[in-house]
Amino acid sequence: MSVTTKAPTHRGRAIQSFATWLQSGQTDTPTLVTARIDDRLAWQRPKAIICSVLLVVVLALCAQIWRTLIRGSRKRQHGWTPKDVSLVAAGLLGGAACLVLMLMVIGNTQASLAPLSMTLFYG
Repeated sequence: MSVTTKAPTHRGRAIQSFATWLQSGQTDTPTLVTARIDDRLAWQRPKAIICSVLLVVVLALCAQIWRTLIRGSRKRQHGWTPKDVSLVAAGLLGGAACLVLMLMVIGNTQASLAPLSMTLFYG
């Protein structure tokens, strides 16, 4: 009875390479570890930048919406108009979008800095 072993997956090879590197105590990062860090940074950095730009744009739009609504409320003598209601809805949705974008900026920025920090710490 023969036992066959599966060929290691790409992820398995990366984990093995990373573990071997940490156990060896060498300062030079293995090629596979460097390639994995570069792969992560190649898609994590653009996501962090795009989310940051979107956050600034949505924040500016929300600020303008709320300013318009507040300015209008100071002039208004009675009830809310349909335009006011739509501005409130847009402001609330924009605030929720800002929260989601803020979390995405934090997560993507952290993920883009973590591999670099590890590389600097170990090598």
